Amino acid sequence: MSTALALRPALQQQLPPTLSPQIRQAAALLLSEEPTALSYTSVDLRKALYQPISAVAMLVGHNNSLSDPKDLQMMGTALAAVVHRRFPSFRMPEITEALVRGASGEWPLPNGFLAPTLPNFTHWLSCYQQQCRSEALKVLQKVAESQQPQLPAPDFESQLPEAVAQLAEHVVALGTFPAELDPGNLAYEWLKRIGAFNGFKTQAEYAAMMRKESILLTKARAADQSHRHQLNSFAEALRKGWPSDHPLAKSVQNNCKKRLLREWIRYHIARQTDLRTWLTELSQQRLAA
Repeated sequence: MSTALALRPALQQQLPPTLSPQIRQAAALLLSEEPTALSYTSVDLRKALYQPISAVAMLVGHNNSLSDPKDLQMMGTALAAVVHRRFPSFRMPEITEALVRGASGEWPLPNGFLAPTLPNFTHWLSCYQQQCRSEALKVLQKVAESQQPQLPAPDFESQLPEAVAQLAEHVVALGTFPAELDPGNLAYEWLKRIGAFNGFKTQAEYAAMMRKESILLTKARAADQSHRHQLNSFAEALRKGWPSDHPLAKSVQNNCKKRLLREWIRYHIARQTDLRTWLTELSQQRLAA
């Protein structure tokens, strides 16, 4: 699936002129056609990180640090694990930008120790994410949502392969999903009906997802007393099994549908599935059956 999206130039042209250079640069890197860290294997990501890691050592005056290939490999392996776990949607230019700016002293740790260490690398990536990337995402999200077509009505199922493919491209471009994902679960129900989810989750995995989403819901904070009472009653009922007749059961099921759709789309992005072609063929097969 090509990442050279028509969405990119439109977004770049509509960025607010008052946007700071740092956020504008972060937005440009977000729209880069470079693959995300998620698309790299652990070994390939480790190798790709060697250059920015070595550059940081030079920039902070620690030329002898990580000069031993074994040390560089160890640091690359450790940082690749951190990136895969905490920053999977980052592209390599974003990682390089964060590390170089960190090496310049922009985001010092409390101890002030400026060196090519894993705590420093992780801290710099976190600061870049919080102060630059997240702000750029918010700006791009507003622009994209004004252009992003809503999923079509049920009478136009022939358009759903295109709509789902566009949703995946939106995630590739911005690294995140639209704020309002799949209203009415239209895409989810259609994908389920044509068999697109077959084999993606086992019954045990889906049950574990339901359990996790149920626990997350019971931990939610509620200012309203009646809502707190409802959360408490759901938590109590959950200890005895799945409370299918509880009002909050539907909320959990809805959250699971959104979560499964997000995971499914990220899975096919990583596999570079041609969703337009595959979903069109799958829906046609279902109609012919």
